[in-house]
Amino acid sequence: MKPARLCAAILAILVPLVLLTGCWSRVEINDRAFVSSIFVDKGQGGKVRLTLGMPLPSRLVPGQVGSSQGGNPYATVSKEAPNLAEAVRLIQADLSRDLVWGLTRVVVMSDAYAKEGIVPLLEFLSRLPGFQFKTYMFMVEGDTKQLAKMPPVFERFPSEVMREFGNRRITMDTTFRDFSIGYYNGGDMVVGILKTEMKRLVSEKNKPGLWAGTDGAAVFHNNRMIGTLSTKEARGVQWMADKVNNAVITFPSPTDEKPISVVVLNSKTRVRPRIEKDGIVFQVHIYVQDELMSSDSDIPVMEPANIERLQTRMSEEVKTRIMRAFEKSRRLNSDIFRFAEYMKVYEPKTWNAVKGNWHETYRTKVRLDIQVESRIKRPGETKRSLKSEPKDVG
Repeated sequence: MKPARLCAAILAILVPLVLLTGCWSRVEINDRAFVSSIFVDKGQGGKVRLTLGMPLPSRLVPGQVGSSQGGNPYATVSKEAPNLAEAVRLIQADLSRDLVWGLTRVVVMSDAYAKEGIVPLLEFLSRLPGFQFKTYMFMVEGDTKQLAKMPPVFERFPSEVMREFGNRRITMDTTFRDFSIGYYNGGDMVVGILKTEMKRLVSEKNKPGLWAGTDGAAVFHNNRMIGTLSTKEARGVQWMADKVNNAVITFPSPTDEKPISVVVLNSKTRVRPRIEKDGIVFQVHIYVQDELMSSDSDIPVMEPANIERLQTRMSEEVKTRIMRAFEKSRRLNSDIFRFAEYMKVYEPKTWNAVKGNWHETYRTKVRLDIQVESRIKRPGETKRSLKSEPKDVG
C-alpha cells in the first residue's frame, strides 16, 4: 500500500475515535444532588440563611407531573452560618449526594438581605463550579423560606415557576450576568420583585396554599437595595431595555375616557446620547406594533382618524411609564437604564470626562427625548364596542 493511502486509512480510523466521548466526570449521576434554586435570607445575629431547592430523582416519573409516591418531587434544605460558603458546607454535611450547581435556575434574595448589600452573594455565586450566568435573580419582600416551599401548580418545581416569570418577561428578567456587569458600573441594577399570598388552590383540593406572583421591581445602588418601582414603572424600564413581549397596555379612550387595551405584537427601542451645552440628552425612539384587544369605549375604531388618536394615546402611555421610572431613578441616584454603557460606546471622550462623577451627572444633567411611534395593525373585526351597538329587543 502506498504511503499516502496508508495515512488516509489510518486517519479514517483515528478521526471517529477522537469524536467519541467518554464519561465527563468520575462521579456517577446517582451520587449528585442538582441544585435548582437558591434562596438567601438575613439570619439571626449577623448570620445568613441559605436554602437550596433540589429535585428528588426517586420521586420523578418521566412524562408525569408530580410524584409517583404521593409526595413532592423536590426538597429544600436550610442552614444558617456566618457566611454562604459555611452554610453550603453545613448543607453538604447533611446530604448523601454531592451538590451540583450547573442546573440552578433562579436565585431569590429577601429584601432584608438585599438592603445589607449583595456583594458577598455575587462573590459566592461567581466561585461556584459550573454556575451559569443566565440564572435569573429575583427579590421577595419578607422571608424567602415560604416561597421555596410553594406548591408548583403548573410546573414540577417552584424554580420552574419563577424561571418562567423571567422567560416570559412577566417581570424584570435580570440575570446573574446583569448583576456581574452592574457590579463594575456603580452597583446600579433593577431586579424583579416576587410577592406571595395565601389562596385556596383548586389543584390542592381547595386547601389554602401559597401563591406566587410579581410586584414591580427593586432598585439597587452600590450593590444595595435602595428603593422600589411600581409595576408600571418597571414596565418603563423594560421598554427602554427593549424587553417587552406580548405586554397588554391599557389607556383611556380619547372620546369618553373609558379603558381601551392593546397587546404589543413587537417593539424596537433605539437609544443614542446627544451632548449639549447644559447636559446630556438621550434620544429614545421606540417603534411599537399593537393589536386592539378590548374596548369599553364607543369610539369607532375602523375610522383612520380614530386609529391615529388611539395610537397617540398609546404612545403617550408608554412615554409616561418611561418618564416615571426615569424620574424615580434620578431621585434614587441609580443608573438603572445603563446610560453609562451608551456613553462608553457612542461618546467615549465625553464619558472619560464625566465618568469620575457620573452619578451626580446622571442626577442633575441627564434628560430624555422620547419619541414613541405606535401602529395598531389589527383593530379587530368589530367596528365599535358591543356595548354601544343597538340591541334587538324583538
